[in-house]
Amino acid sequence: MDIKLQSKIIKRAEAWLNDANQSLSQAEKKQQEKIKTLIKRPENKFFLVQLLDQCFRTKKSTRIFQLVMSLLNRFGTPSFLNFFEQKSLLFVRLLGPLFSSVTIKVMLLKIRANTTHVILRGEFSKLIPHLLKRYKENFKVNINRVGELVLGENEALRFLKKYSNDIKHPNIKVVSIKLSSICSKITPLGETLSKKILIDRLSSLFNLAEKHDTLVNIDMEEFSQAQLNSDVFTKTLDQFPNLIAGIVIQTYLINSHNSYMDLLSWAKKRIKNGGSKIRVRLVKGANLEMEDIETSHTGWASPVYDSKLKVDANFKRVLKTAMDPDNIKAIKIGVASHNLFDLSYAYEIAHTNNILEEITFEMLEGVANHIARAVKKSHPNVLLYTPIANKGNFINAIGYLVRRFDENTSEENFL
Repeated sequence: MDIKLQSKIIKRAEAWLNDANQSLSQAEKKQQEKIKTLIKRPENKFFLVQLLDQCFRTKKSTRIFQLVMSLLNRFGTPSFLNFFEQKSLLFVRLLGPLFSSVTIKVMLLKIRANTTHVILRGEFSKLIPHLLKRYKENFKVNINRVGELVLGENEALRFLKKYSNDIKHPNIKVVSIKLSSICSKITPLGETLSKKILIDRLSSLFNLAEKHDTLVNIDMEEFSQAQLNSDVFTKTLDQFPNLIAGIVIQTYLINSHNSYMDLLSWAKKRIKNGGSKIRVRLVKGANLEMEDIETSHTGWASPVYDSKLKVDANFKRVLKTAMDPDNIKAIKIGVASHNLFDLSYAYEIAHTNNILEEITFEMLEGVANHIARAVKKSHPNVLLYTPIANKGNFINAIGYLVRRFDENTSEENFL
């Protein structure tokens, strides 16, 4: 990278940061102060992760109360809580044994209220007003129904119906789906059958997307499913030559550049045959701990780069390849990052290559909205990746919340 380009990247990142900090709302400042406290005192972070991860796996209020008391006895009242929240915990401690159903319900409602900026309510009556507000602010929005692993076909079919309803809604423009959510029988021992089921079900969603002009993105999951996801995506899209759809590439995976090149080769053939472009959402990755655990169990070599430095370098490597003027003709790019230097790098390369209209900057709803606002002033194509969960399914979204929280407070901030 030449010195002149480096200087442009640094200046743009600095300008965005200054603009973003000036636009911080009081609520966003309070949120940042709380995150700062969690980073400075690891015991606070550990308490919160344990609270979210352990205490809401059961629906029995008496059991939740016992787990909360165990954490309070072990760590005491955490200092990152404000006065009202500390008094609420005292209320739970004093009245919990007699009124656990009431105190735990109040506690759950408080946690849900404190996380609505990160995981939004999924009911249309709550979701659509938020989407309309974001559209008025000229943001694009990609909704993602979060939850835990699908364990049975009935649950998979329920997810399929939810995705169908989302795609058909006139105020929903972009939908992310997980293939593991629409099929409970994905297994290496039955790969042919798994692919057939997934292609059939994804075809039904793509058919709706084509009718309702909705962009469908396939989310990547763990490495073991990456090739399957890519195969299902391309084979299904072969049936829809005029449909624009997207898929994710995770650049913390060592083979991610090869994965992009394979996808690019297929996409160029699609264009040559008169088909439409596709879209790639470029991320660093969101399942690092899962990959580490899987590797420790199997003893196999890790599919993930072993340092943040290597991940950051590979992200830029894939990004530079993707923003080549010839490649962008086949694959549009969504640059998903909160790192201002990454975003500035992408902006300057795209500007130099005269392809700015082909890229979108993507950020998580509620994580750094002030950054999104600042970037949007320079580049109108900013999309907010928005996790949602219905009221009854919020407990199943806790795993997602813990992962995002852990990433954004980790020492290296791997995200």
